[in-house]
Amino acid sequence: MNTIYQYRPMAVFIGGLLAAYACLAVRLFDLQIIRHNEFQNLAHQLTTFDHEIQAPRGEIRDRHETPLAVSSPVETIYLNLALCSNHIAQVVPPTWKYS
Repeated sequence: MNTIYQYRPMAVFIGGLLAAYACLAVRLFDLQIIRHNEFQNLAHQLTTFDHEIQAPRGEIRDRHETPLAVSSPVETIYLNLALCSNHIAQVVPPTWKYS
């Protein structure tokens, strides 16, 4: 038997493997490098969402069921910087209206 024909099936097999690996490498390059931003945005859209959760607070009572603290919703919060330390006064944004 001729040695050229003897190794032909193995050469075809190795050539097929190399072609398959080349196709895989091109596809991975396309997914990971070229289309990276597209898939990153898609993953962000599918995994994150905004959902407002209402957190009503209950009363704080002592052992005789007398209310010690009662929660009530407010629209305005007041901050008296004269009673705050210097560190807190520096942290407050200047756009806040305070007295």
